[in-house]
Amino acid sequence: MKLNDDTLNHDNRKSHNLNISNSIHSKLSNHIRILKSLEDRSTTNQTWIMNAIKKKIEKNEKMLQNEIPQKKTITVKIDPNTLEKITEQVTILKKYKGSYSKTKWILEAIMDQLEEEGEKVNNLLKK
Repeated sequence: MKLNDDTLNHDNRKSHNLNISNSIHSKLSNHIRILKSLEDRSTTNQTWIMNAIKKKIEKNEKMLQNEIPQKKTITVKIDPNTLEKITEQVTILKKYKGSYSKTKWILEAIMDQLEEEGEKVNNLLKK
């Protein structure tokens, strides 16, 4: 998706500061650098992020026009020691992320594990 004139009009834009982790910053910087060298020298963080935002808006609009997907619930029993460690980490993360919850932390743990094991599962399926 390309940016339209409203997006590029500097007078209409509002600044929005994003606090991101070092790992996301590093991934974004490397990605932009690769795009600049291999595909489009005019790519910048600003244009790439605005394209990502516009794409997500378009995707969500299509989804909302059809049907909002139902949320699923899973129950996880967490021992007190592990819960205390999660709480400590969430407290630290809240200092730089602003708003953060145990649920968000657990969902990230699930997504990290799925990503980590994704290649393993693909290899097993190929056998």
